[in-house]
Amino acid sequence: MSTHEPDVAIPDAAHDEHAPAGHAPAEHSSAGHVRIFDTSLRDGEQSPGCSMTAPQKLRFAHALADLGVDVIEVGFPASSEAEVEATRRIVREVRGSTLAALARCHPGDIQAGVRALEGAEDARMHVFLSTSPLHREHKLGLKKEQVIERAVMGVEMARRYFDDVEFSAEDALRTEPEFLVEVCSAAIAAGATTLNIPDTVGYTTPAEIRSLFEYLRAHVRDADRAVFSAHCHNDLGLAVANSLAAIEGGARQVECTINGIGERAGNCALEELVMALNVRRSYFNATTRIDTRRLVPTSRLLSRITGMQVQRNKAIVGQNAFAHESGIHQHGMLKHRGTYEIMHPQDVGWEQSQMVMGRHSGRAALSDRLQTLGLALDDTRLNEVFEAFKVLAGKKREVFDADLETLVLGTDAPVRRGFRLLRVHASTGVGEGMLPTASVRLARPCGAVAEEAAVGDGPVHALFAALSRAADLPLEIDSFQISSITAGDDAQGQASVVATLYGVEHTGSGTSTDILEASALAWLDIANRIHRAGSSAPRTLFDKLWDGHLVGPESEASPAVLYIDLHLIHEVTTPQAFTELDARGLKVRRPELTKGTLDHSTPTLPRNADGSLPYATPEAENQVATLRDNAARHGIELFDFDSDHRGIVHVIGPELGLTQPGMTVVCGDSHTATHGAFGALAFGIGTSEVGHVLATQCLLQRKPRTLAITIDGQLGPSVTAKDLIMHVIGVIGVNGGTGHVIEYRGSAIQALSMDERMTVCNMSIEAGARAGLIAPDETTFAFLRGKPRAPQGEAFKQAVARWRQLRSDEGARFDREVRIDAADIRPTVTWGTHPGQVTAIDMPLPPPGNDDDSKALAYMGFAGGQPLAGQPVDVVFIGSCTNSRLDDLRQAAGILRGRKVHPRVRMLVVPGSVQIKREAEAEGIDRIILDAGAEWREPGCSMCIAMNGDLVAPGQLAVSTSNRNFEGRQGQGARTVLASPLTAAVCAVRGEITDPEAFLRGQHPSPAAANAPLRNVVAEATP
Repeated sequence: MSTHEPDVAIPDAAHDEHAPAGHAPAEHSSAGHVRIFDTSLRDGEQSPGCSMTAPQKLRFAHALADLGVDVIEVGFPASSEAEVEATRRIVREVRGSTLAALARCHPGDIQAGVRALEGAEDARMHVFLSTSPLHREHKLGLKKEQVIERAVMGVEMARRYFDDVEFSAEDALRTEPEFLVEVCSAAIAAGATTLNIPDTVGYTTPAEIRSLFEYLRAHVRDADRAVFSAHCHNDLGLAVANSLAAIEGGARQVECTINGIGERAGNCALEELVMALNVRRSYFNATTRIDTRRLVPTSRLLSRITGMQVQRNKAIVGQNAFAHESGIHQHGMLKHRGTYEIMHPQDVGWEQSQMVMGRHSGRAALSDRLQTLGLALDDTRLNEVFEAFKVLAGKKREVFDADLETLVLGTDAPVRRGFRLLRVHASTGVGEGMLPTASVRLARPCGAVAEEAAVGDGPVHALFAALSRAADLPLEIDSFQISSITAGDDAQGQASVVATLYGVEHTGSGTSTDILEASALAWLDIANRIHRAGSSAPRTLFDKLWDGHLVGPESEASPAVLYIDLHLIHEVTTPQAFTELDARGLKVRRPELTKGTLDHSTPTLPRNADGSLPYATPEAENQVATLRDNAARHGIELFDFDSDHRGIVHVIGPELGLTQPGMTVVCGDSHTATHGAFGALAFGIGTSEVGHVLATQCLLQRKPRTLAITIDGQLGPSVTAKDLIMHVIGVIGVNGGTGHVIEYRGSAIQALSMDERMTVCNMSIEAGARAGLIAPDETTFAFLRGKPRAPQGEAFKQAVARWRQLRSDEGARFDREVRIDAADIRPTVTWGTHPGQVTAIDMPLPPPGNDDDSKALAYMGFAGGQPLAGQPVDVVFIGSCTNSRLDDLRQAAGILRGRKVHPRVRMLVVPGSVQIKREAEAEGIDRIILDAGAEWREPGCSMCIAMNGDLVAPGQLAVSTSNRNFEGRQGQGARTVLASPLTAAVCAVRGEITDPEAFLRGQHPSPAAANAPLRNVVAEATP
């Protein structure tokens, strides 16, 4: 929360001898904390033209929670089923604020609210009833005693479901004070914890509302048992003043909206109220928990969502709030900002104050602006430019930086390289079926030419849309103006544009006798400023990786062309690719950037007595032989069976240091996303794409969208990275990441080891994502230090310096964001036939929600409502590219040490690489596993894909640490439950699905590790 006091002395009632009578500071000394109750999603959305879709409401609810709002009124569920569902989506995702639903004192309304708020972490039911004579007689047709009865009924019913209940007396400020006392007293007796006293029609004055709150607090019975709240409308422009007066009268909650939106003239503006309390802190002695630095971004977000723009001169968030054009004001600001500003613009989210150059600007302001542009002049030259500036300012509403550059440098000055308009064409659309269209041809800063077309609400709107596509710059237009700056038949028109990019505001202007050309030049003026600033807009990690490897831009006709730094290949998806190369007479473009291994079809049993490998099928043996031949012919390094580096493709890349931050990595395998744990952009590709990369070292790819998943908090002692990612998939669904690259963020992610991070990124594909990413940090650098294929010595230090830049910038915008509390994650397993059908292991199976669920339960032999724990297990598999690393094997060994695998269970433990196998054997992990009765195998994909002889028999139930549980994935008729290595090992010992947390609490102790914490149990694997 921003608590920065202005750096100038501000007269305050506590010290000012001219303070109004009756406002002594002692009257405010006990105000303390004031709750901020935001009703933008309910009352604000009722403003004509401001309705929001469910995704928009969810996005804005997240913004309100980030802002620090105490209570978010998420909607009026009784209004429609769509409103119920929109509220449910917010309840499922938004944390950090109390979530309130509005309901009339009517059973149906309250029940709708109960359904909508089900499962909320912190919920409030907000019930209301009109109390004024006008409403009682003309709207309700109720007598006073009936109003009290209905209010009591509503509060009592709400209290049966919620501990936090708010009662609002609609039109309270036009209600008889004595009757209002009766209603409020009855509401408190019925269980209300907050009493809202709304000025529903904005009729009252500050003195009146302060007096009413003082009266109610003195006369309502048990007033100290409830928080008094004010909700002031703005019909007379007094909403903020009345809310502040209510605080003076004892209100400890204020109901308000961002930008003051709401019915008719709107509500108390949250940003104005909060900053009044902040700036005049010593007068009001009241605080909020609002992060004021987010006020402007939140205001802008609401404007973008609703389309309702903020007036320029609006306090705090208007464009002119910190803008100065008058020469007197500008001179004062240059001397000391406190002369004309009472708060820092940065404290509310603005980048800085603005000196607007216009006809009122003086010489000092012009000199300061020119110096900022790097155009410092001596006094003589400054005087000349100032005279020219005054002439120009007399013609233009505002003089922009480009105008100043022209005044100083002249029209023949060298043109800075940037975007150039080559051609523009636009047409309006009048009549049925006609649409305004525009097409543009641009020269980009790199020299490439881009052509794009778009439709819009009008020709200028279509023009801006086409420019945005051609420049690949998603400017959001805040305002657009056209004015004439010369007279006559050849009059010049000036277009002025204010636009926002990633939360930063930019202005531009263009002049031409053609309005459309002037508009395009104004848009490009902004684009070129951004370009000259060195792409200062905040970028995501994905954007940095994508832009850094872009060979050719994307268009409607063709995908983008990306350069590939590392191509990993194996025996299954390469034969057809090499056949295509041979047929076309092509060679591998960069064999040194291509690395091969044998993993999918390879047997994990020891060699036969004659030294041969026990392949499951002739086809598997042929695939291995084919890759050997292709690698040899094309000069590709292959990690064969005699190599110390052989292993699963997504295990050996990181352990050798081949995978490095900032790379693009591809492989003909779905789970290539594993490498994203290093801050690499890693895509799984198909066979035809494998051939294309072999031939060109480039990949054709449409640019995915971005999804940030933030997981904060600490994981429980029995919760692993596998549980975390399966929980994520359960939250967003198997299609939740479709078309996106996911960046995993937050304190829980940062606390993971590299082995654990690889597990998380590995399963991104199971959420439908194109790739998964985690920004590299000290954990990453420590893992790579000393790896044989990573940079060494001074080169490593230089690489780390580059890698530190690979993170999303502060303020970077993602297309979607999801937040998860680590404390909500429990040991998790799948119950169905895809990775999104998950549950906490100690919970009963969910009832089927659709036909797919019913089919999955039938295939698995389970029933909704029954516990999964206790189901008998036949096979346990620990391995795969998801969970076959040393940390995973240590987890399993920590459970198996001193215990035996259940007689019914067959258990396979398959290390991910030769190196991991040797390291595990050096630690004695193989002996622990063998002594427990499990099988210790050779490296390979093994039972994950059941194409190498390692199968689950029909009908058997396998607990597997792999990544997919589709029907028949591990063998025809096989049933698969995905789990962490910890959970899988516990299930192997118990012979049934078992909660590892209960097991480790000592309910099933072993002779070697009774009641030991998880980390200690795992440590026991090392002799």
